[in-house]
Amino acid sequence: MTSIRKDESELHPRFRESRFFHSMDQWYFVTRERTVEGPFEHRLAAEEMLQTYLNELDATVH
Repeated sequence: MTSIRKDESELHPRFRESRFFHSMDQWYFVTRERTVEGPFEHRLAAEEMLQTYLNELDATVH
Protein backbone atom coordinates (compact mmCIF):
# COMPACT_ATOMS: atom_id res chain seq x y z
CA MET A 1 0.00 0.00 0.00
CA THR A 2 1.27 3.45 -0.86
CA SER A 3 1.47 5.95 1.98
CA ILE A 4 -0.73 9.00 1.67
CA ARG A 5 0.60 12.46 2.35
CA LYS A 6 -1.53 14.83 4.41
CA ASP A 7 -2.29 16.99 1.36
CA GLU A 8 -3.38 14.04 -0.80
CA SER A 9 -6.63 12.18 -0.91
CA GLU A 10 -6.62 8.40 -1.19
CA LEU A 11 -8.74 8.59 -4.34
CA HIS A 12 -6.52 11.02 -6.26
CA PRO A 13 -2.86 10.87 -5.21
CA ARG A 14 -0.43 13.13 -7.05
CA PHE A 15 2.09 11.55 -9.37
CA ARG A 16 5.44 11.20 -7.60
CA GLU A 17 8.48 11.10 -9.81
CA SER A 18 11.73 9.49 -8.77
CA ARG A 19 13.67 11.34 -6.13
CA PHE A 20 17.01 10.10 -7.48
CA PHE A 21 18.96 11.22 -10.50
CA HIS A 22 22.41 10.61 -11.94
CA SER A 23 24.57 13.38 -13.38
CA MET A 24 28.26 13.40 -14.33
CA ASP A 25 28.91 10.06 -12.55
CA GLN A 26 27.36 11.27 -9.28
CA TRP A 27 24.00 10.53 -7.64
CA TYR A 28 21.60 13.04 -6.09
CA PHE A 29 18.15 13.06 -4.52
CA VAL A 30 15.49 15.73 -4.41
CA THR A 31 13.55 16.46 -1.24
CA ARG A 32 9.87 17.28 -1.06
CA GLU A 33 10.95 20.86 -0.42
CA ARG A 34 12.71 20.72 -3.82
CA THR A 35 16.26 20.88 -2.47
CA VAL A 36 18.90 18.82 -4.25
CA GLU A 37 21.11 16.74 -1.95
CA GLY A 38 24.39 15.18 -3.02
CA PRO A 39 26.59 14.30 -4.72
CA PHE A 40 26.97 10.65 -3.77
CA GLU A 41 29.28 8.19 -5.48
CA HIS A 42 26.64 5.45 -5.68
CA ARG A 43 22.85 5.35 -5.80
CA LEU A 44 22.82 3.18 -2.68
CA ALA A 45 24.64 5.93 -0.77
CA ALA A 46 22.02 8.45 -1.96
CA GLU A 47 19.22 6.10 -0.90
CA GLU A 48 20.76 5.63 2.54
CA MET A 49 21.22 9.37 2.99
CA LEU A 50 17.62 10.00 1.93
CA GLN A 51 16.45 7.56 4.60
CA THR A 52 18.63 9.34 7.18
CA TYR A 53 17.22 12.70 6.02
CA LEU A 54 13.63 11.43 6.36
CA ASN A 55 14.30 9.92 9.80
CA GLU A 56 15.78 13.20 11.05
CA LEU A 57 12.87 15.17 9.59
CA ASP A 58 10.40 12.81 11.24
CA ALA A 59 12.20 13.17 14.58
CA THR A 60 11.90 16.96 14.46
CA VAL A 61 8.17 16.79 13.68
CA HIS A 62 7.33 14.38 16.50
